[in-house]
Amino acid sequence: MRGGSILVPGESAGPIRIGMTLTGVEAVLGEPDERSEFEEDRMVYLSYFRLGLCVRIIEGTVEGVLLYSGRLGGHETMKWDRFEGAFDCGLDLDSNAKDVIEQLGPPEFSGRLPDAPIPSSWISYTSRGVGFDFIEATGEMIYITIFAPRPLPNDEQ
Repeated sequence: MRGGSILVPGESAGPIRIGMTLTGVEAVLGEPDERSEFEEDRMVYLSYFRLGLCVRIIEGTVEGVLLYSGRLGGHETMKWDRFEGAFDCGLDLDSNAKDVIEQLGPPEFSGRLPDAPIPSSWISYTSRGVGFDFIEATGEMIYITIFAPRPLPNDEQ
C-alpha cells in the first residue's frame, strides 16, 4: 500500500462508512464540489472531485462510495482527481482485473459497457460490497465502488 485511506469492502473508504448520515459525511469532508439530488429515488450524490470520491446517499444514509483513479473511462467523462487509498490485501486503483480476481476470486457478477464513450467492463462482489470498473482497451481501473453488501439470490450462492 502506497499510503492514503484504508478501504474495507462493504464497510468504509477511509473515514466514510456505509450507513453514515449526509450530515456526518459533510462534517468529515466539508461541502461537496457538486451535489446531485434525485427526489424520486430519495438519492443524493455528493461529488468531491478534488478528493477523487463520490458518496451515494439513499434515504439519508451512505449506501455507496465511488473512488476514482483519475482516468477517464466508461461513462465517466468528467475529470476526477485520484483517490489515494488501498485495501489491506494491497489492491488499489492501479490494480487490474487479473489482480483483483487473484486476490478476491471469481466475481459474482460481471459485464461490459461497449457503447460507453470509453468502453469499459466491470466486476462485482455484491455479497462483499465491492465492485471495480476498468477501461476495456487498456485494462486500467477507472474506479472502485464500496457499497452495502447484498445477499445473492439462492441460486447464485
